[in-house]
Order: sequence, then structure tokens, then C-alpha cells
Amino acid sequence: MQLTQAVDFARQYCKDESVHNASAMHHLAVLHQAQGKYAEAEKLHLEILDIQRNQLVENHPHALGTIRGLIALYAAWNRPQQAQKWFNELKTAYASQSPPRQRAATATGGVRYDLARAVYTVKAPAPSPWAIHQELNFSLPEPTSEMWHIHDDLHLAHKTLHGDGSITAKIERIDPNHYSIQAGVMIRRTLEPTCPHASLAITPLGDVVFQYRTVELGAAHTSYAADRVRLPHWLRLTRESNRFTAQHSSDGVTWNSFVADPNSNEPASVETPMNETVCIGLALTSQDPSGTAEAQISHVTLSGAVAPDGPLTAFEDITVLSTSPPSDTGRRE
Repeated sequence: MQLTQAVDFARQYCKDESVHNASAMHHLAVLHQAQGKYAEAEKLHLEILDIQRNQLVENHPHALGTIRGLIALYAAWNRPQQAQKWFNELKTAYASQSPPRQRAATATGGVRYDLARAVYTVKAPAPSPWAIHQELNFSLPEPTSEMWHIHDDLHLAHKTLHGDGSITAKIERIDPNHYSIQAGVMIRRTLEPTCPHASLAITPLGDVVFQYRTVELGAAHTSYAADRVRLPHWLRLTRESNRFTAQHSSDGVTWNSFVADPNSNEPASVETPMNETVCIGLALTSQDPSGTAEAQISHVTLSGAVAPDGPLTAFEDITVLSTSPPSDTGRRE
């Protein structure tokens, strides 16, 4: 009720196409979308986008954020054709950015396996300043909202898993010590950046993060463990049919179920529809513009029908800014 009154107040005392109106309307759209009032949310999103396109520069981060909100809305509303339409428009906007802003699309990560120490070194490229800018600004002005996280930006060293299975890993070290870097384990339907997935990761600050997406082009949901931990730390992600369970451990012996912040409603396991054969592996993501992120990961074990044999050598930069579509098997080093 208060948000509705705020929107009415803004419309009465501000110009019809004021960005202040858009700000108030944004909060109400977030609420409607969370409540499943999709038609009301759609009307507000479209009105906000019209204001932003009239008042701001072309492809302004706030306008792109509203488009991301529309994509998440239509995905949740089970309108995949409309979600795909807006996603195509979003990709066109990204592609129209100037060449210096596209360097995140050409930089690649990699994976190296030290056989003697049985340690993986996974690297992810630094994002472009534009990528950072859009991530920090799309939410206008709700930085904690996740309804726009409709595509991933990460590096994945992976294999294929058929049926049930799990991945366990010990995160030894993460560099640099930047809050935005996350290293961990992931299971995803495909190598496309918008697909359903589940992941368990840790930051250099000791935050344990459980993230998942349940529908193509849908919003990714994130929850943080109630308590921080210290590196090195063990992570495990288990698949049983379409249920994915997150666990972590300080010693690799005693395992604890993921316990979210008591203020969060996020669970420790989720139902996420997947194909019988999925991608499974080590993930690294970063929004640190200062340089390449790197993680050292040991004691990696995979259970289930995993292929191929041997260490993880296939890798993929999973991002909507990629200059080429993901391959079926990924690149190899």
C-alpha cells in the first residue's frame, strides 16, 4: 500500500516522464513481481522503460536493467517467447557498445592441473569497466534485488555427468582478495549463460554462497551462509534427480548442510529441472576490474557417471558477451 501511494505521489508532483517516477515505480514493480502479480509488474516495467529511453542516453545501464527485469518477469510468468525476444534485444544492446568496452568478450580464462600436487589453478579474466558499471547500476535503486540476474558471467572447468552424482573440492586460495570473486563447484544444464544451474562457492572474505536458477532466462537466486569461514575450505554439491544439495566442511571429514542467513528464506537444497546429462565442474567468477582472478583448488573428486576420465581439462568462458557460442565439450588446454 505504501509503495502504491509513493508511486501515486510521484506521478502527481513530478513530471509524467521523470526518472524519479521511474525510481518509485521500480520498487512497486519488484514487489508485484515477487508476489506473482505479473500483469501489474509488466505494466510498470514497460512504463519505466519508456521513461528511461526518453530521458536517458541510448542503452543506459538503468534501461538495460529494466530489460533484464522484463526477461526475468516473462521467464517466471512462463512466457519463454517474450523472454527470448527481450533477451535478443539485450544482446543487441551489449553488441552495440564501443570496442574498448568489448574486451571482456575477447579475454578468456583457463585451467591448469598440477599432476604432482593434484592441484587445479583456475583463472577468469577481468571484466570490462562497462560490465562492472552495468552490474552495479542496473538495479535502480535496489542493489540487493536479484530479479535481473538472468545470465551468468563465469569461467567453468567441466566434464559431463549422466544421472545422479556429486562434486567435492577444497578451495585452497583465491586471488586477489576482492569481495566479488567466487570460486566453487557447479552443476548446470548446458554451457549457455542463461540455463538452469546450481552452485556452491566461497569468496576470499569467507562468505559461502549457494546460488541456483530454476528456469531458462529466469532470475538466479543467491543465499549466503549464516557464518563466514576461513580458507582453505571444502565444498560439496550433490545431485539426486532434480534435487541439488549444498554442503561444506572445514576439514573434509565433518560435513555441514548449508545454513542460510536466518533473515533469508533460501533453502539448503533446491529442485532445479535438468537434463539427464549435465555439465559439472569448477567455477570461478569475478567482477574485480583490477586484473585476472585466480583460484587454487585441490582434492577434487566427482562421483557418478562422469566423462571423460582424468583431470578436468575442458573449459569455457560462460558469458552473454562471448564472441562465439559455447561448444558441446568446451575448449581444452
